[in-house]
Amino acid sequence: MTKVTMLAADMIRTHLSKKNLTPAGIESITRDLDLWHNQLPEPMKLNHFTADTPFLTKMSLYQVHLLYMGALMLVYRRLSSQFAQRLDADQAVQGPWIELDNAVLQGASQGLIAARHCSRIIGLMRDEDGVFRKCWLVM
Repeated sequence: MTKVTMLAADMIRTHLSKKNLTPAGIESITRDLDLWHNQLPEPMKLNHFTADTPFLTKMSLYQVHLLYMGALMLVYRRLSSQFAQRLDADQAVQGPWIELDNAVLQGASQGLIAARHCSRIIGLMRDEDGVFRKCWLVM
């Protein structure tokens, strides 16, 4: 959980704090997040849960995956905000914006998939009484 949180913090500090996110920055962020996710040990992957998986283990791993997907949604939110600002400024579509437009489309797809997965995980957590009224995790 610490590694994905550090990746998200680094992403915010180095990329999302800047006025404009570049296609290279987007690629760097998504590459780092995908690398982290692909290197998860098999027992930490959601498809490896069984009926015998302890409750607290499942809840912890659900939270890890929610943090990862939250980072993906943060990227999409930043991309869509930047794209909307560009449209408001009525800037011509040229140069690096064309690459950014493609990145926004790809980011939109990843952001929507991440949102669906978050919804599914929260549903699983709720079904197992793992979501509490005063939950520290902002979903």
